[in-house]
Amino acid sequence: MLALSVADLARTRPEIQRPTELLQYRGKAISGLQNAINDTSAWTKYGHVDAILSASYILVYQSALMPDGNRDFDTFAHGCALTTSTIQQRELKTVLKVGASWPVERLADALALVIPASLPDPVIGFIKYVISHLDSVREPAQDSTLHPFWSAQYEMCILLTTNPRQGYISSLNSFGKWFLLAQGLLASMRNPTNGNLALVIIAAFLANITWSKVLVPLYTWNSVSQEGLPRLPIKAVPISTIQEAAQWIEAMDMVLPEEDRAKLTFSRTILDRCRGKLDNVLAQDNGADVALAGKVATLNDLSNKAHILLGSILRIGADLATWFEDALLARYVATTRGRAGQ
Repeated sequence: MLALSVADLARTRPEIQRPTELLQYRGKAISGLQNAINDTSAWTKYGHVDAILSASYILVYQSALMPDGNRDFDTFAHGCALTTSTIQQRELKTVLKVGASWPVERLADALALVIPASLPDPVIGFIKYVISHLDSVREPAQDSTLHPFWSAQYEMCILLTTNPRQGYISSLNSFGKWFLLAQGLLASMRNPTNGNLALVIIAAFLANITWSKVLVPLYTWNSVSQEGLPRLPIKAVPISTIQEAAQWIEAMDMVLPEEDRAKLTFSRTILDRCRGKLDNVLAQDNGADVALAGKVATLNDLSNKAHILLGSILRIGADLATWFEDALLARYVATTRGRAGQ
């Protein structure tokens, strides 16, 4: 873990970077991880599997930032899947909660109390618009390795129209299995036949996770009908993350052929709505990096750089999901304290 930290410090500090030393430390980190994996007698020791899983996740993250890290990304993403599966099957004790029911177990009470039993009619009408877009790419998605990723989005939307709490549970469960969905995404992005479809569905994901995890909670939880509950602070929204999502969709619009660009209309419209609602905050955000050229270059070379796109959308998803979970728990705690004081 220390070697991995030094390697990442060298990667992020170009003024002191020495490529040879970076690779040496990264090599030590990978060697240490391999030794930990092979030491099967230590797997039952408290903290051992946490170290393995943490190192694997950090290596996935680091690989996604390296132009030549595609093979490493695949390897360590697979390692995350195998380690998580082993922990769950053997019911190993961990500091990191990776059980099949986590994070839903942690959020169950908050979901039941804070999430409304039904969403307002305008929101449901909006979600039906989202569903119609996903329906428009159902057939090609079903015939490709993209289907699990498409299906996870579709299931969440359908449930949100009838049972919002179950809709969010479905979304949380799906994100907890990102490494399984990632395999199909990578295969499709690297396949010239399905690469464009993959971008269209990824664009839908970026739009969907933004409205479902940020916009709907922010504006339905802060509605007049819930004025007795604590309001969510709009300034706490991860604005640079939303900017990043919008930039990817803009880059896709620049590289896709005309017939596929039309399929981005939905995602562009949704992100524009989200950014419009958050306009005051966005205008104050001077830290968002506009790296459009780099994104376009990545999309033009998906056979070698699909891992960079996938790493970025995983970070976007994690940031927005974390904001949602933190906001949910904060509101739950404030609500229960308020009721206890009455």
